[in-house]
Amino acid sequence: MLLLAFVFLLFAAFGNDRRQAPARQVDARPLVGLLRMKHPTSKQLRAGAVYALGIGYVRAAKVLRDRADFVENVRKVVGLLDAEKVSGEVVAPWDDVRDDGWIRYVKSSRLPDEDREGREWLVGVFGFSPRALERIGLMTDVKREGDSWTGRWTGILDRSFFTKSLPAQVQAFTAIAKLQRAESDDILAATVGQEIEGQAATLSGLLAVALRANGKTGLESWVSNEADRRKFKRTTAAYQRMNGIF
Repeated sequence: MLLLAFVFLLFAAFGNDRRQAPARQVDARPLVGLLRMKHPTSKQLRAGAVYALGIGYVRAAKVLRDRADFVENVRKVVGLLDAEKVSGEVVAPWDDVRDDGWIRYVKSSRLPDEDREGREWLVGVFGFSPRALERIGLMTDVKREGDSWTGRWTGILDRSFFTKSLPAQVQAFTAIAKLQRAESDDILAATVGQEIEGQAATLSGLLAVALRANGKTGLESWVSNEADRRKFKRTTAAYQRMNGIF
């Protein structure tokens, strides 16, 4: 998962290291090849870190190790979801949704790898936005910086702990879904059953939109405007993937 921010950090690290590296000829071509890979594995990243350290690129080595940690954390949580280990810990938050449907929805809601490209600020296996995490009290001081979002974790939480913990992410996912359903109740009631994107809209599909569109305002705009559905292709794909589960 070689995100644009990772590419930027790695180039910056190369530049800083180059100014401090020993005055000797080195072959950085293996690192350039790694940089061009779209989805390097954690083993490839760690091997690149060892190579970078060996030729004097200390900062680049750290960037590569950090990226390997990130890849492993995401893969670990995705593996737990796939292995159904989440099932015993998850119950539907509403009486009108069956537990097995909710579990299927949770598993289907993980963010596809390609949707992370260039959006490193998305958090965890579900791709939470800092704005959504702020609304349930897990982050504060969230603000936009260019094309990214930043904020501070509350209490003893930090990104590393949160992304390694499947229970924490599932709890956050459930809290966000409950909040977004409650605030969008009027839109949901009016829209369920309408034909959208060639399908009769269901609660699960519309909640998937609310998650990706950051709540009621985004959901209402997506439902009302075909242009939005064409523009925000990732959100529309999430709707199509999750619609009909419940």
